[in-house]
Amino acid sequence: MLISIVVPLFNKSDYILATLKSILNQTYSNFEVLIVDDGSKDDGATKVKQIQDARIQLIQVPNGGVARARNIGIEKASGDLVCFLDADDLFHPLFLQTIVRMAEQFPDYGWYSTSYRRLADQQMNVEQLNTSGIDASVEVTDFYNQKINYGAFFCTNTVAIWRCHLNAMQPCFPVGESMAEDLDLWFRLAERFSLRHCSAELSAYRVGISNSLCANNTQTALWPAFLRLEQRALTGTISTELVNSAFSFVAYARIIEARKNLQNHSRLKCIQQLLSVHRGYREKRWWVTWVLVLCCSERMIANFEKNRMKPS
Repeated sequence: MLISIVVPLFNKSDYILATLKSILNQTYSNFEVLIVDDGSKDDGATKVKQIQDARIQLIQVPNGGVARARNIGIEKASGDLVCFLDADDLFHPLFLQTIVRMAEQFPDYGWYSTSYRRLADQQMNVEQLNTSGIDASVEVTDFYNQKINYGAFFCTNTVAIWRCHLNAMQPCFPVGESMAEDLDLWFRLAERFSLRHCSAELSAYRVGISNSLCANNTQTALWPAFLRLEQRALTGTISTELVNSAFSFVAYARIIEARKNLQNHSRLKCIQQLLSVHRGYREKRWWVTWVLVLCCSERMIANFEKNRMKPS
């Protein structure tokens, strides 16, 4: 089974060699690496060219964003399964082996994933990952309910999808969007296929980089991926088994944005978000946020959020 690994590269010269090393250190060796250099202005592409391995392909294109870069990688892929790895993150040596084992055991599933761990730049080391449970996996039939209960239980770096499904869904990642563009694909996959998930942490996700998109995200409005999900639920294009959990998931996202606006001293925007929550009356968080916005001072709101975020 050939695995295609798509790596979008944009100004990550300081990290790309470590990322590629984590791929080349895989215990499963039947793979190809498609590095899509998205118009980088540093010497990342030059460093890639210095690596002598026939499995690595460098594709250089004008800057068009991470979504377009991933879509180009999918178009050029030849593998049975397609994986993704950001140019500043790492695979555990057992990642591909674990993915292939799940795909061979459960070939009828549309996609596969493992867990991951966020690590600070200076702490980046796959030896810190918890690989317990690596030989087990579970079926995820209600993706939205899973997200509500467990949050980010996987990330883009820990997903593998049958290429035939991706080809039928192109453009897989919405071009022009740089936040939640991966969630858009996961939503559409979840509405078509069950996910097989392994709880072992088999990727390290680097945090604390000054020029990363996530680090610079200050958005307090709902991302387009959630708006499209909500529209599909409203128009009945999602299966009846998933509609309620899809609405709950979008409601949860809207309430989070409402609270961000509240913390940013914008009660009006918070109220507007709350009023736009479909079936909000079913959500406890919705009612709690109304109490905060209507009855609490800014100091009380700050203390509430501070205490809520404390680890239990």
